[in-house]
Amino acid sequence: MSSEVRHLGLWRVGEPLSTRGRVAALWEKNGHEYVELDLLMVAEETRPVAHVRHRCIYQVATTELSV
Repeated sequence: MSSEVRHLGLWRVGEPLSTRGRVAALWEKNGHEYVELDLLMVAEETRPVAHVRHRCIYQVATTELSV
């Protein structure tokens, strides 16, 4: 669906990079299950390099077929 990325610093090739995050929100609309993730990308275990807010469908609505 969408991602918002805010760059906070430089990441250098070869540096360890980790992502930490939490589920910021869950909701349902038209039968689809949505999630909003709040993520922080960190270099060298201490230096924030990016903040990401990601929204997506994690479970698509199921529809029953009529025969």
